[in-house]
Amino acid sequence: MSSGNFLIAIVLGGSLGQLWSTIRALQMIILIILIDIFIPVNSLIFFQACIKIAEMDLMQGEKIYEENL
Repeated sequence: MSSGNFLIAIVLGGSLGQLWSTIRALQMIILIILIDIFIPVNSLIFFQACIKIAEMDLMQGEKIYEENL
């Protein structure tokens, strides 16, 4: 029984570690945008998409709110 719990803890610990790594990467991408440096156009498009994901505004919440409420 304890070996099963140990394996589950390893799996969950690994996935949480990956989640925290992803959050840190998104934070760094957002901070890079604030610095005035030359960024290639394809990278800029990618960073703008990452910012959209980081803001969690994929469905344009303000627009939905204005239309429905």
